[in-house]
Amino acid sequence: MTRSLPGFLMVGNASYRSRGCEAIVRGTIEVLAAQFPNAKFILSSFGGADARKDAEEEIDARIEHRPHDPNRVRKWTPQWVKYRLLERHSPVWLPMAYSAQYSALRECDCALEIGGDNYSLDYGHSDTFIQLDRLLLSTGKPLVLWGASVGPFSDNPEVEDIFREHLQRFDLVLARESATVAYLASIGVSENVRLVADPAFTMKPAEPDISDDLRAFLDKRPIGLNLSGLVGRFREGGREEWPAGAAECIRALLDLDAGPLLLVPHDLREAHNNDYEFMLSAMDVLGRSDGRVQIVPPTLSATEYKWVISQLRAHVGARTHTTIASLSSCVPTVSIGYSMKARGINRDVFGHEDWVIPIQELTPAGLSSKVALMLDQESLVRQRLAEVIPEMVKRAYSAGELLGDLLNAGNGGR
Repeated sequence: MTRSLPGFLMVGNASYRSRGCEAIVRGTIEVLAAQFPNAKFILSSFGGADARKDAEEEIDARIEHRPHDPNRVRKWTPQWVKYRLLERHSPVWLPMAYSAQYSALRECDCALEIGGDNYSLDYGHSDTFIQLDRLLLSTGKPLVLWGASVGPFSDNPEVEDIFREHLQRFDLVLARESATVAYLASIGVSENVRLVADPAFTMKPAEPDISDDLRAFLDKRPIGLNLSGLVGRFREGGREEWPAGAAECIRALLDLDAGPLLLVPHDLREAHNNDYEFMLSAMDVLGRSDGRVQIVPPTLSATEYKWVISQLRAHVGARTHTTIASLSSCVPTVSIGYSMKARGINRDVFGHEDWVIPIQELTPAGLSSKVALMLDQESLVRQRLAEVIPEMVKRAYSAGELLGDLLNAGNGGR
């Protein structure tokens, strides 16, 4: 049964400069609109100027932006001094620290934590999201962890204990892959946990206005490759040596003679190793490629990148949402994984992790061998995806149904 609600607050996401974050939003609107056709959506993203730019350039009239404003209190004012010295870690200050989110939730029936990686150690532990959650929970309105991966925190028992207690307070924890469900059960969090799929599985592609040259390149059915500077964090030699390593990976794929190579950027935030700039640096190291390598411009939206990815023969991705774009388009996909999410999503889609290369094990020869093996099995992989992806999409939409059940049972509040 569908019902209409005045509003949902979406928090915890970064700006659309991360096309993965944009894909989560676009997919979330697809899922929620199917269940709550007349709902209002308020998005309160982190990201400073980039999040404010998202508000100015939003293409979906259903979304109202209320970006997080960390500079609401002017520096050196009495309020600022009081916050810094007395109340920075006190719940007393939370309504001011997260004023955009707090005021928006007054207009909404439910808050959704939509950042897919916030409850892990992938990017370091931060208490930002726990503080925000505590504020949202204090309103008495439902709080839902939406289509996320969680943990593992096994290497840090103290942090694991914190998140165990914290996640038990959520009204719903909607996990995007079964590995998260299993991990949460292992630490005693299961009663409020349900398995769904990443909302980006539902995002519709949009054909972009691209150059004739790029369109002709796509007609050659290239192999797609997404690499990020972030990968260097996990490799011997670190970030400084990674552009040269990435160039070797590109060269190894070209040596397969399986077709041209299209580099696909996806995270364009400067502070997060802008994919476009990084892959340009790898191309500089590579040198001449006789026209066999091109890079997609950094101006496309998440839906437009998905359209480009859907035209590929196969795709190799480090950024998770490039791989979700390819998998959901039934494009054979190799995931370069550094966390639970890559392994979990692959296990749910393929029933195994054979198409995942752990970052620590990534070598040019290993990458070339994995892609060659996938291309040998291309028709079987496409057949598997054609069979499984409709179920993944259905699982993603089930999040809206579970949310409807929650709100119907509690009339929109605790």
